[in-house]
Amino acid sequence: MIRLFPAVTVALLAIAPQTRIAPARTGAGSDTLLVSYLVNGLRVIQQTDTTTPLATVRLYLLGGTQQLTPRTAGLEALVLRASEMGSGHYPGIEASRALARTGAFEDVDIGKDWSVVGFDGFATDLDSAWVVFADRLTHPTLSDSAIELVRSRMVSAANARYLDPETRLEVMAESVFFAGHPYALDPRGNPTSLALITAEDVRQYARSQLVTSRMLLVVVGNLTRAHLSALLAATLGQLPVGAYTWTEPPPLPVHEGRAQWVVQQLSLPTTYLLGYCPAPDPSSAIYWAFRLENDIYSSFLFSAVRGPGLSYAAWAPYLDRARPVAGFEMSTSAPDKAFKIALDQLEIFDYVGQSGDVPWYAKHQMAASYLAGMIETQSTTSGKAELLARAQLLAGDYRRISDLLPRNFIADGASLKNSANYCRSRIQYAYLGDTARMHGGW
Repeated sequence: MIRLFPAVTVALLAIAPQTRIAPARTGAGSDTLLVSYLVNGLRVIQQTDTTTPLATVRLYLLGGTQQLTPRTAGLEALVLRASEMGSGHYPGIEASRALARTGAFEDVDIGKDWSVVGFDGFATDLDSAWVVFADRLTHPTLSDSAIELVRSRMVSAANARYLDPETRLEVMAESVFFAGHPYALDPRGNPTSLALITAEDVRQYARSQLVTSRMLLVVVGNLTRAHLSALLAATLGQLPVGAYTWTEPPPLPVHEGRAQWVVQQLSLPTTYLLGYCPAPDPSSAIYWAFRLENDIYSSFLFSAVRGPGLSYAAWAPYLDRARPVAGFEMSTSAPDKAFKIALDQLEIFDYVGQSGDVPWYAKHQMAASYLAGMIETQSTTSGKAELLARAQLLAGDYRRISDLLPRNFIADGASLKNSANYCRSRIQYAYLGDTARMHGGW
């Protein structure tokens, strides 16, 4: 659904993102509002915010699926999950109990480009939460029993992904469309890879890969640089430096011309269709224009397929990664008809972009979906931390947040024209269900 904002709101949205984060100030003897520094090879980005009682801590372990092989898919996730089951100073469940007493909320996210561990809480309780958080990384116990318990949970979750048609289709599509690329691997692992990983593999990975050169620490909240530096010197700053250098994953494979289909026959009452294509990189001049088109295409697709009752779920997903992925996804009892509608709607948007005729709803979509969303993100300590990390890793400098924000021109005719048809000749398709229902539409 497209939400409409009053004109005065749109005007405010257009200027606010440019004034959100102040540049770093230098000066002897004083903390800066936004600063970056090294602690034994660990890159730290810190934004001091004295207007909030909160603090967000995010530690990025860089590399994601670039660190893995088909045999070791899920290894880093297993290390991080098992480290929650006890550490040198907090055996067993004492770590979870100690963190709970601080009221902090733990965050663990295993992704294609990096893994993130951290917490959100009150700045006054930061020290208590920090020692638990840091001990899991500096002194993880990683006992055989903890590893086996976590492994069994991860295998159950992996099996559940294959039992659910939508997630099964997504895993199947990525493994084929991105074959030979790190994104073909699932960082959460699969039943086969998880069964092959030994307890010693887990402990060896922790010893070799929990190093400061692989880490980016982003801290936003009401604490000084001196305070954070003291915490780091006694904990994460004691880790080995290692020799890791962050590089973005290689470009996604592009399949021009005839579309490739991945098909799995299953006797299901509903068919699941998925289309994937590489999207413009975050540094691309048409990144936001493409995202705008993708979102409006999603709205058009939902209405067009849902109208005649061909689907209860149809949308255009967008996987926001270092190498983004776009496309469409739907579940339907009439895949041949729904698939044709999906392509027809893609043509309509192709025409809109090529003609340079920007409809009024596109501008409102821009204001509601992007600028408002960015303002909301920057109003939280966790949102600021994520933007700072993405600027450092994807734009090359934490101070270049504006490079990753939508600009006023994303809805103009030239931008839409340049992004139109970006996917059309590159999209690949995956099909899960009864193939007899697809009448000659391959």
